[in-house]
Amino acid sequence: MRFLGLSFFLVVFLSACGGEEPQADAAAESSPAPAASNQHERVIAGTEPLPSELHQAVRDLLGPIYQGIDNVRYAASATDLNGDGHPEILVYPMGPMVCGSGGCDLLVLAKREGRFALHSRTSVVQTPIFLSETKSHGWNDLVVTVGGGGVVGEPLRRLRVQDERYTANASLADAASADQRGPLLLAAGIDVVQASPLSASEDAGLSPLERYAGRYQGVLPCASCPGIETELVLQAQGRFELLEVYREQGDEPFMTLGQWQLAEGAENVFVLTPDDQSEAPRYFELDDQGATALDSSGQAIESDQPLRLAREGGDN
Repeated sequence: MRFLGLSFFLVVFLSACGGEEPQADAAAESSPAPAASNQHERVIAGTEPLPSELHQAVRDLLGPIYQGIDNVRYAASATDLNGDGHPEILVYPMGPMVCGSGGCDLLVLAKREGRFALHSRTSVVQTPIFLSETKSHGWNDLVVTVGGGGVVGEPLRRLRVQDERYTANASLADAASADQRGPLLLAAGIDVVQASPLSASEDAGLSPLERYAGRYQGVLPCASCPGIETELVLQAQGRFELLEVYREQGDEPFMTLGQWQLAEGAENVFVLTPDDQSEAPRYFELDDQGATALDSSGQAIESDQPLRLAREGGDN
């Protein structure tokens, strides 16, 4: 099940290769972008995979950057950020040795002289990542999520191109508002799920968040509609993304962002606390195959309706 605005993101294991960092051209001062055009029609859309040559370009660049680190994975997306008619690649590397409590790096690769090279590297970024219709120096701004690692203030930040690069540290970027978010470019947590559930011996050293990180999908009950199409993304760094579509009520997706953690005194009950403090926490009981929705106090719901979200890669 895919929701509006989401595209296909593929997680790939790295092989070390060579790469170089380019010099970018400076352009005009920051200014509003013109009306959206098909410049931002996604290179990756629906279930169409990222072309193999673009994945090769990513591996060529990431190999030297993370040399000596095993099991680095990445989510990648592509769109034209500078209006030159050619896609840039956004890359979100993941792994315990490449991410900190504040998040992971966001890399932007741009084509120069016929090959992709590193344009920007921004630290302490969390997903989701959105395109903004404002521009700086000819490049679309990016709206990203920050949190953890001592970050304070609003969870959304706007990355702008300054000194020929996007902002180097997302936590130091200007605050962004929800209405500045355009098309969704990356939601890396979607693919941070094991191909199959880990065995007891394999998962013995994992934290609860690492064990249950992944994507969960299903249809939950709705009091005023035929059901709520639900997609829950749990990231190992402690962030969650919840997308909900109320059937026969406009089909517009509602996104909730926040932190998730093990409920106090529980073994596998987790509480999802939205960034928006006006929203109530959600509770789910998790296992290797999926997630079961609980009531507002974290207790089981007595209902003959389905309360289950299936975990992608689980044996359902």
